[in-house]
Amino acid sequence: MVILREKKGNGLGVAGFVCGLIAAIAGLIPLLFWISFPLGVLGLVFGGIGWGRARSDPERGGKGLSIAGVILGIIGIGLAIIGIVIINNAFD
Repeated sequence: MVILREKKGNGLGVAGFVCGLIAAIAGLIPLLFWISFPLGVLGLVFGGIGWGRARSDPERGGKGLSIAGVILGIIGIGLAIIGIVIINNAFD
């Protein structure tokens, strides 16, 4: 008799990656920087939590996606700040 064990997933790592990816893409498109900042923060938070869970439980997996979510979240936040500075300087 074969007993199959379901592998634990890392949903927060995946959510962090998706939020960070959308934030980075939105930060590159002019006038969408306002979407980039909150999604970048969510990507950073979810990716960080997923990274911590992946480190504490190696069977869980998703460490790479979590790290990518953190990095893309930081990039998204940076692009949002650059967009805010550019718009602020344009209206001065």
